[in-house]
Amino acid sequence: MPKHESIDTAMNVVLSEMAELGLLTDRMYRVKVYSQPIDLFGYVGLYVEDVDPVSHFLGVRGRSIYIPRMTFQQIFKKMAGIGRRCGSIRDVLRHEYGHALAVEHPSLIRRSKTFKRVFGDAYDSDESPEGYNSMNHVSKYAATNPAEDFAESFMVYLRVKGDIEKYRSRPGVYRKLRFCSLLRSKLKKISIDFDVAA
Repeated sequence: MPKHESIDTAMNVVLSEMAELGLLTDRMYRVKVYSQPIDLFGYVGLYVEDVDPVSHFLGVRGRSIYIPRMTFQQIFKKMAGIGRRCGSIRDVLRHEYGHALAVEHPSLIRRSKTFKRVFGDAYDSDESPEGYNSMNHVSKYAATNPAEDFAESFMVYLRVKGDIEKYRSRPGVYRKLRFCSLLRSKLKKISIDFDVAA
């Protein structure tokens, strides 16, 4: 079984990537990341914006990212002897920080007319304006709805450290990654200095 880096190590790397790209603001830095022993909601990562009273009573905090150390899917695969698909904790965090960015800076994403034009609908729309198309989506999951499309695009943008030129041959994907680039220029004015030894 491959070794996984710790959630703290992965978080520090992702925060450093955001800082280098001018996407780490004070509000983004204050988003907490919590590890939980097992996945309770069917996710490999989850950004929680607001919590209801019951969730609050159970210790769930709003404006936080939750990463399970083990998911039910991993348990079932292991029990069935199928093996375990090891995803990148960094990619999960990159994706969830994309959701956090939409909440922490809503005028740039949630209330943005440009976002709606680029992603086909408003961030909070429940449906995808189209099915999966590799020319328009960085992954199949991106075709779920505009929020997931943005989070997946943001994940890729961080992973490639803002170097998006290799995506020019995929016009829809390139347009979405360019949107992430534009966020960078708008957020630079309010970014904080952040230095992490990864």
